[in-house]
Amino acid sequence: MDLKLSEIPINIKDLSLEVPERKTELPLGLTERDWNRFKGLLEHSRNEPNLDLYTSVATNMLLLAPSRKNQLSLGQEHFSIMYRHARETVLTPDPSSWQHLTLFLAKLKLLYPQNANQMDLNSLWPGMLNALKTDREQVDWQSSNADNQFFRFLEVAQAMKILVPEKESELELTEEVKRRCIRTGVKTLDEGEIYKFALLSFSSRILFPTESRIEPRREQFRVQEGSSAWSKMMVELAKLRRENLPPEADFGMFATLAAKMHALSAKELRITPNGLEIITGDSPKIPDMTKPSLPTLRKF
Repeated sequence: MDLKLSEIPINIKDLSLEVPERKTELPLGLTERDWNRFKGLLEHSRNEPNLDLYTSVATNMLLLAPSRKNQLSLGQEHFSIMYRHARETVLTPDPSSWQHLTLFLAKLKLLYPQNANQMDLNSLWPGMLNALKTDREQVDWQSSNADNQFFRFLEVAQAMKILVPEKESELELTEEVKRRCIRTGVKTLDEGEIYKFALLSFSSRILFPTESRIEPRREQFRVQEGSSAWSKMMVELAKLRRENLPPEADFGMFATLAAKMHALSAKELRITPNGLEIITGDSPKIPDMTKPSLPTLRKF
């Protein structure tokens, strides 16, 4: 009889939530308490029927601390369960199902790069490409709004690049796509939609790794540390941590924003056979939002 993901034994000791604060190699000033909150969320999400939250949390944790991958309990039996879930319960003729499948498999490849050849990506590629074409046709390419259609197109395109990087040319990442990224990036930042700005910047940097700036503000897809955009993201990250202090609170957005910021601060993002490699330098620290005064933002 097939096991469910939640039925596979794990090391309970690794999931302890009560540990003293101490200096770690975690980026962005993340603490062991933060990390154990992530592990608690990961364990909780193992019981979710569609496993989307589980793969998202695990991927964020892997991007933040690849050296701690062994703490994620990613056995081969987990891969079999999640891949079967993707093929049996996600995939239908509906284009939105193909989009869902693409995003799920991209996370699965990051978690299990050694199993990429078992995912049958070449036979799935035409269906993914057709779904991306449908998304492209629904986007208003003259707009600057951070609408769902545009974000979905970018998210699926960057997932496809991670899955099959040698077929990047088939994604048709034109100047029109790049210009829309620039306009929407500037608008989301101006309007204070910092979380969306981080998601957009992450996808943009994967899709356009050699692009150096978001005109006309000269904000970079790399989102350089010390820039006004970076300072705003650091404040947003601290806010999410503060607002989700109770152990039962949803820590997923905090984990997602932290992972995206860590990638954006990297010197280089490489798409490799293993998925995504983050080449980093020293990481900045999250400001302490428990104090009454907020950190001063640099303005340019």
